[in-house]
Parts: sequence; structure tokens; C-alpha cells
Amino acid sequence: MYLIVAQVIGTGATASVGRLGSILEVSKDPGDGLEHVYAQAMDGGALLAMFFVASGLDTAERTARKLCTRALTTAPGLDGCVLGQLLGVEGIL
Repeated sequence: MYLIVAQVIGTGATASVGRLGSILEVSKDPGDGLEHVYAQAMDGGALLAMFFVASGLDTAERTARKLCTRALTTAPGLDGCVLGQLLGVEGIL
């Protein structure tokens, strides 16, 4: 299991923090390995904690980046939001 923490920058992310997990859940493809998402508001955006089952940390990070980018470019209310830093941690659970 891999934990990927992503920073989403933009006031839309702060306002939509309650929907971010659901947005990512519906954006995922079968086989992405996304098991759980937790979103927390922060000044000027939000932090996402995403848990993945993947073949490696690089795969989990790539998938997290893909899902976040897709959500930020297609979900209503997230206009102007951008993906900031992304940090992966190996060996969770």
C-alpha cells in the first residue's frame, strides 16, 4: 500500500474539499488501485491523502497525478485550481 499526498492550490479546492474525494473516486479507472481518499482544507487550497495498491511507488505517484489532473480539468467548481507538490510514501499498512 502506498500513501500519496497531493497539494491542490486554489480557492475552488478549499470550497470543494467535501467533494474532492468523491470526484477522484468517480474519476478513477478500473485497475488504478485507488483504495481511499481523504481531503483536508488548508489556506488557499486542500491536501489530499490517497491510498493506493500498486506495483510500485512510481506507479502510485503517476496514477495520483493522472487522477488529480483529470479531476482539476473536468470537475465543476475547480476552475483555476492546480496540482502543487506531490509526495509518495512506500509501505503504508
